[in-house]
Amino acid sequence: MHVRPMITAMVAVLFSVPGSAEDLVQPAAEVGAATIPTGETVTYTFKPDGSGPFPTILYLQGYPCRTAAPEDERNSARKRMITAFVEAGHLVHIAEKPGLGGGQSSAACKDLTYSEEVAAFDQVLDQLQQRPDVDSENLYIFGHSMGGQTAPLIARNHKVKGIITYGIHAKPWFEFMIDITRAQAERIGIDPAVADEETQAIIPFLYDLMILKRDWDYLSTTHSEALATGVFRADGEYLNGRHYTFWADLNDADFAKAWSGYDGRVLAMYGEYDIASISDEGAQRIADIVNISNTGRAQVQVVPRTGHGFASIAG
Repeated sequence: MHVRPMITAMVAVLFSVPGSAEDLVQPAAEVGAATIPTGETVTYTFKPDGSGPFPTILYLQGYPCRTAAPEDERNSARKRMITAFVEAGHLVHIAEKPGLGGGQSSAACKDLTYSEEVAAFDQVLDQLQQRPDVDSENLYIFGHSMGGQTAPLIARNHKVKGIITYGIHAKPWFEFMIDITRAQAERIGIDPAVADEETQAIIPFLYDLMILKRDWDYLSTTHSEALATGVFRADGEYLNGRHYTFWADLNDADFAKAWSGYDGRVLAMYGEYDIASISDEGAQRIADIVNISNTGRAQVQVVPRTGHGFASIAG
């Protein structure tokens, strides 16, 4: 089974104008647990009828410390996707980030480094592959946003047949933050000259944060103006809801190397109106990296009129 045929049902259902959460009947979740380096995390498994083994999808969510519990109503589009996958005969497995959903973790989600988060999902994948109802020869990862960044980092340690990503890139985070600061400002109508000025103003902060890895006392004293911008949503030592060390550690992740070392199938998707990942450049770069050593194994799909959260946008 290749990734593109497998994705057909999801594209048809997920990327249509979504209905309300009330008229969506999602398969019941089997609640379980996975042992991770910081303790134990809660898992949710959605299964087709029968005993399996089933082709399986591990879903990796984005960066926010938000529960993955099925009853959470903030992402009806994801529920549509899970339903489409299960109806197509796939088992879908989702794990909470450490410290969320009632799991026992020595570190709260907001205090994790990126390496600790990657290590947690690496263990989740390892335990998923050992389940008797999982067809380990047909195991895929679907990574949304930051989850797509994590996907190749854990796939290289396991036998993963394919990776599907949505709304990601393959650059070091320092470079991506510069790109996105300018591009998002211009997309919402800020004069390009002003956007460029504001972008240049935050580069010293990004450099001290991600390259030199300065401590918080230095960052908060030296870059108070940059921290006051809406880009970071600073709250004490937390930037966009994660400890500042998370972002420094994230910049050390070598995404290009991870993709170049992956020999499975890849479908890199970008939503036409996705302001969070800017453009289809990231998806195209991922496919280009994979195809250098594995010609034809990676493809790009741009999903029309769709934003970062999967929902279609009229117009």
